[in-house]
Amino acid sequence: GALVIALGLLVDDAIIAVEMMVVKMEQGWDRFKAATFAYTSTAFPMLTGTLVTAAAFTPVGFSKSAASEYTFSIFAVVSIALGVSWLVAVVFTPYLGYKLLDPAKLVSLAQKHGEDIYNTPFYRRFRATVTGCLRHRWKVIIATVLLFVLSIVAFNKGVQKQFFPSSSRLELLVDLWLPQGASLVATEHEVKRVEQLLAKDANVSSFTCYIGNGTPRFFLSLDVKLFSDNFGQCVIMTRDFAAREDLKHRLEQIFTSATGGYSHLHPHVSRLENGPPVGYPVQFRVSGADVEQVRGIAEQVSALMRANPHLQDVSYDWNEKVKSVRVEVDQDKARALGTSSREVAQALQGWLNGIALTQYREGDQLIDIVFRGQKTSDGEAAGLDRLPDLDIALANGAHVPLAQVAKLVPTLEEGVIWRRNRVPTLTVLADMRDKTQPATVSGQLNTQLDTLRARLPAGYHVEMGGSVEEAAKGETAIKAV
Repeated sequence: GALVIALGLLVDDAIIAVEMMVVKMEQGWDRFKAATFAYTSTAFPMLTGTLVTAAAFTPVGFSKSAASEYTFSIFAVVSIALGVSWLVAVVFTPYLGYKLLDPAKLVSLAQKHGEDIYNTPFYRRFRATVTGCLRHRWKVIIATVLLFVLSIVAFNKGVQKQFFPSSSRLELLVDLWLPQGASLVATEHEVKRVEQLLAKDANVSSFTCYIGNGTPRFFLSLDVKLFSDNFGQCVIMTRDFAAREDLKHRLEQIFTSATGGYSHLHPHVSRLENGPPVGYPVQFRVSGADVEQVRGIAEQVSALMRANPHLQDVSYDWNEKVKSVRVEVDQDKARALGTSSREVAQALQGWLNGIALTQYREGDQLIDIVFRGQKTSDGEAAGLDRLPDLDIALANGAHVPLAQVAKLVPTLEEGVIWRRNRVPTLTVLADMRDKTQPATVSGQLNTQLDTLRARLPAGYHVEMGGSVEEAAKGETAIKAV
């Protein structure tokens, strides 16, 4: 890409040097004099153009942002390529001209137009055009300014902006989110179903799946996922570019189909990204002090996003609430029986998660020996139906059931609460359905959300994130340079 940007000057430097030699040799100069004149007359003007072009990319290369990690190569490649091009044009190109150009042939061509190389039909028309522009210079200047303004308006109105395009690599990522609180056993079961689906697909060259966390960072801009029992990820290597696009389309259809058997999951199929990882390209953050009110505002934002025909896979970075049991200890009964909340908490810890009693040394590693409540056949802790009968040890050595000193209250609570600047923040995420750019859709939604923002209580905000925010950070860093 950087070489394409520099292509004009890369070609032009050598053309200027050769053209200058040809002109002077047509005027009767010998090859050596024409070659040296090409150097003395063009070397420093071309060097100025080379340095100005390289300097134009300096902010891109030295900006302090995540985007500069990927765009520094543009500055480096353009600068090196133009520098080498200039050196070749002023040193090697005159040498080639000295060896290859035939003065006698060029002089004979010049004699056809009376020794004046610029006395040709093309140059006469060109001279007349330049003369006309100089005579009507104010009209030309005004027309140039108007065309420039018109091009800027047309660029902003008719050209969509894209932060970074998707990578051309052949991998696909499939993220599988189970309901919040799902176990690793349930996640493994769903991932195996996807593996069976991929194993039968002819477009798949190979695949690797992970349970409880995402793939290690094998690609610089990979959106690495945190550890979570209800998350699984598959990295799929397809056979070619067409196979990648076809597989992505078919997987999305299978996952969204009512008969596909994945309606209880939240799957997401994505390509690898270039540039800073953003995950979902369209994002809006809802922040405020009260978690319930934040979730209510986020539902209104998600309703607008689901109504947009360009978006799909609308979701949250907080999943649904999880079932929980609140243990309310009756302090009077506990004291009367000779126990306390501390003993109740220790008993629950040992029953559900386990308590490390000691350690076993194996080589240079220490392995905890954990005492834990009885497990069921699938490896999970015993069910909540046995929780009221959990034995609580008393000071006199006797035991009482948990239900005798505490009341078990079933409830729902947030399994995950993300915070931004210490404020609870729920992000509404969405992927693109078609080739419309995320910046265009984000701008449309941001305008629609102004009505919602006007009704928000004090201290609650709806902010735009995703690729638009990352692009703004990159532009700000460039402007600072």
